Amino acid sequence: MSANLPTYNNNYPVMNPPKVQLDVEGHEALAKLGKSLSSEASQALALHQASEFQKAKVAAQTSVQADPSAANIQQQLANLAGAKGGLESVPLNLNNRLSLSRMLDNELTQFHTFTSGVQLRQARLVEAETLSNDLPSDLQTIGNGYLSGDHQTASDLSEALQGRLEHALKAGSISPQYYHNAIQLLHAVHDKASALMSLVHPDNQDDFTPDKFHALQSFGFDKGVARPVKQSVGQTHTGLSFDIHNQDSNFTDFVAEAHQGQVNTQAYLSMSADKAQAALQVLNGIQTAKGVIQSNQSYPVIMSRMATLSKNPNVTVSEKAELNHYRQFTHLLSTDFPAAMNETAQGEAIIDRYNAATASIKDDSSLSDAERADKMNQVTQQYYRQLVSQAHALNVPANLIKPIPKTALATAESAFQLGGDPNALVKFMQPYANSSVGVYAANSFDTPRQQEIANLVRLNAHQDTAALLPMMIQANQMGQDYSNLLMKDGEHQSDIMSAINTKGFFTHPAIYQSLNYISALPNSSQRVSTIKSLLSNMVLFQASAHNDPELSNLSAYMDKANRLMQESYQIKSGHSSSAYSFNLKTLPITSAQAAGLSDYVLQDRCKHYLQQHTGASDEAVLAGMSNQPFLVTNTPDGNLIVVNRHLNQVVCRVPFSQHLLIAAQHQAQQQQKVLMKKAKTMPTLSPAYNLVPFL
Repeated sequence: MSANLPTYNNNYPVMNPPKVQLDVEGHEALAKLGKSLSSEASQALALHQASEFQKAKVAAQTSVQADPSAANIQQQLANLAGAKGGLESVPLNLNNRLSLSRMLDNELTQFHTFTSGVQLRQARLVEAETLSNDLPSDLQTIGNGYLSGDHQTASDLSEALQGRLEHALKAGSISPQYYHNAIQLLHAVHDKASALMSLVHPDNQDDFTPDKFHALQSFGFDKGVARPVKQSVGQTHTGLSFDIHNQDSNFTDFVAEAHQGQVNTQAYLSMSADKAQAALQVLNGIQTAKGVIQSNQSYPVIMSRMATLSKNPNVTVSEKAELNHYRQFTHLLSTDFPAAMNETAQGEAIIDRYNAATASIKDDSSLSDAERADKMNQVTQQYYRQLVSQAHALNVPANLIKPIPKTALATAESAFQLGGDPNALVKFMQPYANSSVGVYAANSFDTPRQQEIANLVRLNAHQDTAALLPMMIQANQMGQDYSNLLMKDGEHQSDIMSAINTKGFFTHPAIYQSLNYISALPNSSQRVSTIKSLLSNMVLFQASAHNDPELSNLSAYMDKANRLMQESYQIKSGHSSSAYSFNLKTLPITSAQAAGLSDYVLQDRCKHYLQQHTGASDEAVLAGMSNQPFLVTNTPDGNLIVVNRHLNQVVCRVPFSQHLLIAAQHQAQQQQKVLMKKAKTMPTLSPAYNLVPFL
């Protein structure tokens, strides 16, 4: 028997055969031998199947990590269950089958535990991301509630936000540090509202009773978390004053680097005792200003603080440094908006998340170029929206909100140069045509002229008038020459512009209503003159292209400009409790809703706003408002404003929302019920008496 087995060179068999005594029990021994060999084969086969199932489980876990959706988890579970069921047909003896079944059940239990953990982590990530995205707008809504006098709603929203944060903390979705930061910001909202109200009307603070008002120079912040600043140095008037340009280089370098957030210890140690004392005061002042900025104090509060310090002839060295740092921040805000937002706690968090997201997309080798570009665009658009939301929370003026960095504008800006491709600007602005960031995308360009051109492109990008945009852009490129029209026989031909005006160009209904609407907006005089210039250049460009100095086809030239403005500004004007003028192109309401919305903004929201800021009674406010020439209108950035037309002054400002529109509808319906009730008690009705519903 052993002769039939494989052997080494020394003729010893690889595996010794079982010894069998072939005596009178020979048949029974052979039967035992067959059973022994069958058990070994069954056990080897069972171990092999268990190993294969473990490999399938590892592959399923890898798939779930890449795609933790419920659908994929169920698919992987089904795959493993099918794999287990398929083993029923494998020939095994009873003991090995039972052992294999227990092993597979244990593997499936481990996989269930793994997927539960993945789902829990995914739920935590979603909860954390949702909280992080919602926090700036939630804080803005709460702050607006306090400032508008709607304290109950603001308090309810504050409690709801705190509840969400506590739930996320207990669930492990956010860290204790994040929870602490968010609670600090939430508490700061009430303090911030109190600070603003105390500046406007310090004697009417009954509704604003925070336990302690944080004086602007008393706290510093690190990523949004309050911490005391040592006040032992520089808080008394020492008589020291300095001008950076008259100091030695050590002090100059120290101050310059301190404003950039760095402490030059070598320069500090090299200073004289007096200079070192002044340097400590400078650090204290800068830390105070940084604390105010990082704690998300609003832009008006910072400007008010700057005004207070500027008017004080006896400012300390510390206060002078604080003022200089505010000036540096406001300058940065006007020149590099994203960098300025990075100085605030929330802005820094937004930018950090954006950088992490873009790095992840770049490193994802599974994405095609098209998929990577699409994901990058989605993340970037979200980043712009969050920056704008943060700016709104800080009440930054709309003209300073420029979320798109200069580097991203380079290709589009080439369209403004003579000979540049106008479609570069059209393509760039197309994604912003129906975006809440659209007006700020246009605002990100340098000059008012470029901003107005980009805004017209945005408003027409997806309309029939889009075909006119390249011509409008070319007509207004830098260096465009209309000398063949404006000069005749070497002399200036001034009657071209008068001919345009004589033909009623700017009195055409579409253009006239648009310019009239724009003229009611704050700081609008430059906008009106810029738009007139853009439209006139469209006429001149066409006349020049057709070599038509006599303007024989002036009506046709003007028609294209008219169409462009008619699509850009869909004005609904009228008079209810006051005059109103809305651009329905950028305000999502119907013509029928305009009057009711105007009444509600003026009679309810503006009344509360004025009561809050003047302390006057309800009757006094209404009496004062009844004699004023108010106009209710909407701004390009989504606010409703009430303008005193005689003073050319914004009386109050209310962010538009669907909630506001619903409240206006409710008020209109209540007023309609009152009219209906009065109508029933009237003995007779005029045939012309008619009630027009708000909606």
